[in-house]
Amino acid sequence: MKEYCNQLYGELKGRAQQIQQRASGMLKQSGAIYTEVNKVLLELKEYVLEKGFSDEGEEIEFFKQIKPRFEAEQIYYGELYYLSAKVPRTGEGRTDEYRRQLDFVHAYFSRHHFLYTYYRLGETSLDRHLFLRKSGPVPFIPDRPMVNRDARFATLGSYRYAKFMAYEHLQDHLSREIKKILAPGGSAQSSKLKWTAPKVALVELVYALKAANVFNHGKVSISDIAQCLEETFQKDLAQYYRTFQEIRIRKTGRTNFIDGLKEYLEKWMDNTDLNGKGEEG
Repeated sequence: MKEYCNQLYGELKGRAQQIQQRASGMLKQSGAIYTEVNKVLLELKEYVLEKGFSDEGEEIEFFKQIKPRFEAEQIYYGELYYLSAKVPRTGEGRTDEYRRQLDFVHAYFSRHHFLYTYYRLGETSLDRHLFLRKSGPVPFIPDRPMVNRDARFATLGSYRYAKFMAYEHLQDHLSREIKKILAPGGSAQSSKLKWTAPKVALVELVYALKAANVFNHGKVSISDIAQCLEETFQKDLAQYYRTFQEIRIRKTGRTNFIDGLKEYLEKWMDNTDLNGKGEEG
């Protein structure tokens, strides 16, 4: 099942990329991609209902990791379509609307603080309650009824996880748009360093730094780290979240760049011709 789902997700990403290249304007792009995601979700649903799951572990993995990736795309592009249709084209009203939407996203994270923290920390203790279809309700996590929710293809946690993923992506998009308006051109021009390795390598580094909590004692978002490295190294990290999803489903080596850094550094240390500053003589 996992291989099929990864292939289907890769195909979806490919279709989305084609739409972005073909359609002009965010409104048309987001609307077309949203429609495409809906089709793929129906295909995924039919597959799951026909094949079923081999055990509870596979079911938990599907509703915790696999389905939310697809549903997050649906939520994100739905929100982007709404935003593109609503926001003024120019003027202060544009910035104000972006900020209102950003406040809404932050309020959602705050309202679901417990589950969002569980999601961000990668916890597993409540997985049987959150990601099995036949599990009972969790008293401190309200399960508000959803319109057209099919209990055969949804769990208490799956939609929330999808929304967390989508809203993190939306948060990044809104922050970038606000920054473009307030500081056109950015401050990257003053940096002497330009990232010349692939974008995927820098995204891998962003998440590694976040996972290691090396900034502000861990009290910093992935978006903050991405924006900082983006400015420092003059590299566009737009939609870094989607790139990270591709890293997660690699068939071989999910940390290729980080593993390579370790190898290069060890070779560098073994070089007997280094001077006292660690530089080649």
